[in-house]
Amino acid sequence: MTNKAETNKALKQLEKFGCRIFNFSSQRKMPLGVKAFVDHHIISTLSGHTFYIEDKFGRDKLSDAQKSVKLDLLSCANHNEKLSYYINDGNTQAIVDDIIVKITKK
Repeated sequence: MTNKAETNKALKQLEKFGCRIFNFSSQRKMPLGVKAFVDHHIISTLSGHTFYIEDKFGRDKLSDAQKSVKLDLLSCANHNEKLSYYINDGNTQAIVDDIIVKITKK
């Protein structure tokens, strides 16, 4: 999947597994406080997992501020197995499948 509409449709599958999906991906200018934040924040209230996904399609690259957020989230993930960070470069279904495995794992 390579566009935002397809990504949002694929992520919507996670609602069947008790996930809340927060979409910050927008063409509009983001408020300063969330400017470098990820495009999607997903919380599984059933399993206690939280997932962060940054969309990067085509030639789009992480900004320095986004790189900093990525490093912060990966640092937290090193201490918390229920936190995951993904870069979505068109592999949305693989990310969704991985999230489903994590939230349904007993």
